[in-house]
Amino acid sequence: MHRNKRSLKRVIEASDDMSIDVPKISTYLGQIIAPLFNEHFSLGFLKPAIEPVRELKLCAEIIAEALRLASERLGHNTVTTLFKASNLKLDDFLEGVEDKREFIVQNKLEWMNGQNCEKSLSNISAESYETSLNQILASYKDNTDIFDQIEK
Repeated sequence: MHRNKRSLKRVIEASDDMSIDVPKISTYLGQIIAPLFNEHFSLGFLKPAIEPVRELKLCAEIIAEALRLASERLGHNTVTTLFKASNLKLDDFLEGVEDKREFIVQNKLEWMNGQNCEKSLSNISAESYETSLNQILASYKDNTDIFDQIEK
């Protein structure tokens, strides 16, 4: 594993030069890093791995992509928890960004700073679900309509 961390660091180190020929290098590196977000693996390797580009906007772009993909798979809360458990802060990766707030908003990362940009399911009551479900079911004449809708 230690060798893999060094390899990732070398690739990231070369990514600034590669960005000329491969404009989506930050997307690709984010796609490589995102699967490493899991409950059995510390993300502490990210800070030293990204060090060669820490002062560049490229660093922020790589992390933004990794966070976006990881949160699609695991959810915002899990990704935030994993990040914090590894003693990481989003600001650690935004040094190369002039306007951090704007970057966070543009990349829809407000959730990383504890700002919930989505309505939490835990805030929706069971009664609300029941009412909505009853309205949907009442709009259909019989079960055939419901099955037809499901098959669409």
